[in-house]
Amino acid sequence: MSYDTAPDVLFGSRNGTTRNYTTPIPFYTVNKNTTPYTYVLGFQGSSKPSFREEYYQNHSFTYQGILDYKASFGKSDVGFTGVVEARRVKYQQFTASRINYNLGIDELDYGGPATTDLTNGGFSSGQKQIGYVYRVDYAYAKKYLFQASGRYDGSYLFAPGKRYGFFPAFSAVWVLSQENFMKNIKWVDNLKLRGSYGQSGHIQDQAVIYKRISI
Repeated sequence: MSYDTAPDVLFGSRNGTTRNYTTPIPFYTVNKNTTPYTYVLGFQGSSKPSFREEYYQNHSFTYQGILDYKASFGKSDVGFTGVVEARRVKYQQFTASRINYNLGIDELDYGGPATTDLTNGGFSSGQKQIGYVYRVDYAYAKKYLFQASGRYDGSYLFAPGKRYGFFPAFSAVWVLSQENFMKNIKWVDNLKLRGSYGQSGHIQDQAVIYKRISI
């Protein structure tokens, strides 16, 4: 028999317990060399029941904060947006098993008394990531637009001292259609000249995680 608990939908986490109690399957082999025939009892697998219990816990939390500001001063318009996001994942697992049960009770305490009748194991792992994003906007007379933005990201996938990267971007826009010398050109209602520069980064998958070497 086995059962699993349901995941926790509220926090995006999952906890569970799995219990497996295995009983032997008996079968008989016919010995035709005797008169009358005799039947020899055998078992598929172990001749006594075994029990295994597993507990696992997986929590995933994401925290996010946003700050947004906009204002106008005369012909100037300014704006600022800041975002911070942190993500943490923690996983734990523990298993224990027992064999040679003499009583049909599916609890670890009732297995065989020998040290070779019991085993256990477990492990844990975790992930941490954090990112900061900003954007600063400035516009003068709706004609000259400037923007500076960037990301500062940190990930557990990289080695200590190499876990953070900064990726800036800049742009400038000249809205030609707002200039006086363009007002008489009726077939042009929106014309911009734009220049920009930026850097970006990408984490492909967990295959690129750094390796520790013990010497």
